[in-house]
Amino acid sequence: MTETEDLEDQQGNILKNKWVIRAITFAIIVAAWQIAGSNLNPIYLSTPTAIVNAYFTLLTQTGRYSLIPATVETLEATFLGFGLSIVIGLPLGLMMGMFRSIDIAIDPYMNALYVSPRVALIPLIIIWFGIGFNAIVVTVLLLAVFPVAINTYAGVRNIGRSLLETSEVFGVKGMRRFRKVLFPSTIPFFMTGLRLGIGQAFIGVIVAQMLLALSGLGYLITAFGDYFDTPQLMALIIELMVLGVAMTTMVQIIENKISYWKQSERAFK
Repeated sequence: MTETEDLEDQQGNILKNKWVIRAITFAIIVAAWQIAGSNLNPIYLSTPTAIVNAYFTLLTQTGRYSLIPATVETLEATFLGFGLSIVIGLPLGLMMGMFRSIDIAIDPYMNALYVSPRVALIPLIIIWFGIGFNAIVVTVLLLAVFPVAINTYAGVRNIGRSLLETSEVFGVKGMRRFRKVLFPSTIPFFMTGLRLGIGQAFIGVIVAQMLLALSGLGYLITAFGDYFDTPQLMALIIELMVLGVAMTTMVQIIENKISYWKQSERAFK
């Protein structure tokens, strides 16, 4: 193989690298965004440079519009509500999947709540819990619990009869069968529910803070939107995107660690 062919192969391998592709795509988007933003009214679209400057201004700001306390408060409400959704959704999904009578009793009400716009319950939440942190956590719980419970339920119902019969042949029954067969089989479905749930939890906390709070990232978005402060508004939106991706990636990493045996069985990776 000649040096020219070697060089062509190396260039081809570089262009197949996912991080190189992502970096090139990012650079093109930012460059196009900068050019477009420079030729439009800044109220409609800010440039990336203006957004970066606005973000650093938010970082150094104090008082009600300080970014760091708002981010901390938003994450606290997200993880508390999401944690409660796991505590409630996991056992609920397991019981509905394992016991037919519980499934028959609860399924209609779960489906009714799941398909209804839960944001419409916010006025009722205000009556019950007032305006503040508790109401935000309840809103997060209502949005996140259903993906966890429904996916866990689907995992239990997806267990094959042959697997249970084989476990009985080997004398695996009762709680031992639950620990060794039933629960491990539901983990991939449960983790999918967590990935969907964390997204719903984050949406819930922002919507709740926009309507129920005088602090947090949701409140800042509403405030800067009212002021037509597009650079700071877009800086906050980009931070929300980054936080959302980070939380989803965190759950995916945990999934890969817990259900490692499932990764080797997948046809598409």
